[in-house]
Amino acid sequence: MGKRFFLAVVSWVLIWIVPLQALAEEETGGIRVTMPGEGASVLTLYRVGEEAEGGYRILDAFGGGMVQKKDAYSPHLAKLLAGEAAEGGYSQTMDKENSAEFNYLTRGLYLLVQSQAEAGASSVRPFLLSIPFEGQWYVRSYPDPQPIFVESPKTGQHPAPILGALVMVASALGLAVCAGSRRRK
Repeated sequence: MGKRFFLAVVSWVLIWIVPLQALAEEETGGIRVTMPGEGASVLTLYRVGEEAEGGYRILDAFGGGMVQKKDAYSPHLAKLLAGEAAEGGYSQTMDKENSAEFNYLTRGLYLLVQSQAEAGASSVRPFLLSIPFEGQWYVRSYPDPQPIFVESPKTGQHPAPILGALVMVASALGLAVCAGSRRRK
């Protein structure tokens, strides 16, 4: 009975401890975004890149290519990738503290986009974060709000068509002068 009990304990340990160790080795993290102001917003998180030597490999769904780590947080890159974002994101509505939390994120480059905002809510531009960020697996972000300008559409023409018409008239006059000077000779 002693051998059977010992083998049962060893089997139990192998069945439960080895998978737990494998889970512990798979590193995951999280992002908590706290928005300024009031009003509900919905944030959508997209995984846009995988870690590669010296930077990130952008996923094919977002256009592919490589980005160096120093350029990975560029607002221009975030705007470009947000234009590619369509499906596959994970959306989260802000809680009563005006925060949204995304957990169980694997190593990579992530794009956060404000996909909806109530009237009066602060607006933020798309931005990029990585997991881990500066060695931290749980990242807190406090994005800077961007003012939302509601303007009525402008009426009238832009100066470009008017300038084009003026250039055409000047060219026609120049051709008429050149043609008139040849007839007199």
